[in-house]
Amino acid sequence: MTEEWIIENLKYLKGFCFRTKRAIDQALEAIGMTVDSQLLLLFPLEGGGSVSRFTGVTMSGPLPDDDIAEIASSVADMENQDHGQQITHSNPQLNDMRGWLEFQMRRADAISRALETSPQFEGLSFFASARAPIHGHEAHTCVGIKTAELGRFPALEGPVVDRVHVGRSLQHEVIDECLRRADRSLYTWDPNSQEGPLGSLADVNRTAASELVDGLTRRASEIHADLFSKIEAITSRLYERSGARGRLVIANSEKHEIKQSNAIDLRVRFEHPVSIGEERTMRKLLELTDDETAVLAAHQDTPQWDMYAYGLGTYRPHPKALEIAVIGHAEWQASIDNKKLVRVSYGHASLPKPKLEAHKFLDAFEETFGTRNGDAVWSVVQAAVDTGRGMTIAISEEPESEAHRLSGQAVLVEPHLLDAAEVIRLGRVDGAVLLGSDANCHALGVILDGLASGASKPSESRSRGSRYNSAVRYQAAANHRSLLVVISDDGMVDLIPESDAG
Repeated sequence: MTEEWIIENLKYLKGFCFRTKRAIDQALEAIGMTVDSQLLLLFPLEGGGSVSRFTGVTMSGPLPDDDIAEIASSVADMENQDHGQQITHSNPQLNDMRGWLEFQMRRADAISRALETSPQFEGLSFFASARAPIHGHEAHTCVGIKTAELGRFPALEGPVVDRVHVGRSLQHEVIDECLRRADRSLYTWDPNSQEGPLGSLADVNRTAASELVDGLTRRASEIHADLFSKIEAITSRLYERSGARGRLVIANSEKHEIKQSNAIDLRVRFEHPVSIGEERTMRKLLELTDDETAVLAAHQDTPQWDMYAYGLGTYRPHPKALEIAVIGHAEWQASIDNKKLVRVSYGHASLPKPKLEAHKFLDAFEETFGTRNGDAVWSVVQAAVDTGRGMTIAISEEPESEAHRLSGQAVLVEPHLLDAAEVIRLGRVDGAVLLGSDANCHALGVILDGLASGASKPSESRSRGSRYNSAVRYQAAANHRSLLVVISDDGMVDLIPESDAG
C-alpha cells in the first residue's frame, strides 16, 4: 500500500520537501523575487482511471486525511471537465505518447487549481509537476507561491500558443524548471549528498531563461530559434573595443497583424538577409540602431529554418513582436508589447526591476493628496521613467495658481489631459512639467524655486545634481501639498517626499 510505503520512507520524503522548497526559494531569489514557498508531495490513488483519493506529505509530515479528501474530490471534478480537443497523429505510438502527455498536463493543472481553491491554501498560486515514479508509486511535486508576490512581476497571458506550451514569464519558467528537476530527482536523490535535489541553480537559471526566450520567439515568429544563446554570442562581442548597444526586433513586417497595426515601418531592406547566427555581422548591425531604429528579423522558410535579419526600421510595441534591447556588453533585455520580461547580464537572468514601483508611487500619492486615485498620473510617470531621460514631474494640489506664480520662467499650456508620450516630449526642455493631481498638464519648463535648507526631508545633497536639489527646495518651501518625481540622467528616480510606508 502507498500509505504504508510513505510511513516507512517519511524521513526521506520530508527531507526531499525541505531541500526542494529551499532550492526553489533560492532559485527565485536569484532572479529578484523573494518568496517563502509551500511545498508538498501528492500521491494519487486511482480507481477506475481517475483519482479516487490522495495521500500527501509536506516537510512537516503527512497531510490530514480530511484536507486530502477535499483536494481529491476537486481534482476528479476538474478532470471530468477538461477533456477538450486532442492532438492526434497518424503514428499510433506517437498518438498514445501525446495522449499520455496531455493527460499528465491536465492532471497537474487540475491539482494546481484544486489546491488554490482549498481554504487551507488561501492566497497561494500553485504549480504541480507531471507525476514522477518512485519505488512503484507516483508523486506530484507541488509548490505554492503567494499570489500577490507572483503578480508583482509582469507575465504574458496564456501559456499555450498554437497548442505548444510557451513561457509566460521568467518566474513561471524558473518554477517549471525546478519542478521538472524535482520529478527527475525524486527517485534518485541522495539525502546525504552535498548537492540539492535540483542540482545547479545556475543551470536552473540559464535553462529557464532560454526556455522563456524561445517561448517569446515562438509568440513572435511561430518557431523556436535558440535565440538565447545567439543573443548571448552577439552581445558578448566587442566592436572597435566598444560594448554592444542597440535594438533587435523579431517581427515579420508582412504578417497580417503587424501590417494592420502599422507596428513596423521597414526603412531599409537587406538584399541578402543575415542569419542571427552570424554574430560578427549582427554585432555590426547593432551599431546602426538607435532609440527610433531597430534591426528587424524574422524566420525564413529556408532548409535551415533559421532566423534572419532582413532590414532596419522603426517599431512600436506589439503582442506579435519581440524586442531585444541591448543595454551594454553582454547585457540585454527582452520584452513583448512593452512588458519587460527578462534582463540578462553575463548569462545570468533576472526580472527587470522597475526604477519606480507602482505601489510606492501610489502610496506617496495617497499620503500627499489624501486619495488613492492616482492611476492617471502614474501612467504618465511610469512612461517618463521608462524613457531613461532626465526630467522632473511636479504634481501640485494647486497647479493653476502655481503655474501663474511661476509663469515668468515657464510656458503655460491650456490645462488638459495629455497622453504620456506628449508629457515626455514636454519634459525635454529644461525645467519641470507641472501636473495637477488629476493628471492635467498646466505648464512646462517650470523653474522650481525655494530656499536652501538642510532640515527638509529629504535634504539637499552636494552629491546630487541641480534637478534633485531644486525639487527638494521647492517641496520644502511649498505652502500647498505637492509631490515631485525626479528622474536623473543616470537612471536614478526619486520621489519627494517619499512614502512613509515605503
